[in-house]
Amino acid sequence: PDRGLAFWRFFMRDTAPREQAQAETKGFFKERSAQRKQDKSAGRTERVNVQIPSDLIFFWRVIGLLRGLCTSLAATVPLMELLAARAKIALAATFPQPQHALRLSPPPTGSHSHLASRLHAIACRLAASNEIGGGVS
Repeated sequence: PDRGLAFWRFFMRDTAPREQAQAETKGFFKERSAQRKQDKSAGRTERVNVQIPSDLIFFWRVIGLLRGLCTSLAATVPLMELLAARAKIALAATFPQPQHALRLSPPPTGSHSHLASRLHAIACRLAASNEIGGGVS
């Protein structure tokens, strides 16, 4: 799981100018190669992916094209921020209001500090007054 997360963190990193992107890619794959050698010497077998969904392949291709375009233009773009903002909007639009989270934060259980109780009350009051929108506009 850690290596999978490391892959996605690498894949979804901000775009960068060509030299920086090449250095990051070289470093990532050098580390992966060392991990494979370590696994082999420890007797662990390689992971095998049976089938990759076509939607995921399409997503990879789109991100690759975006990354290539940004590299050509020497533009630094925060891919995760862009995708997260659009995902929040899409999720909010997909589900009707009654299916949204019922609470801004989980109900207090057991003994909490006075500060935690005050913060919870403030957050609930702001959510009820529609003064905060959870990042979706």
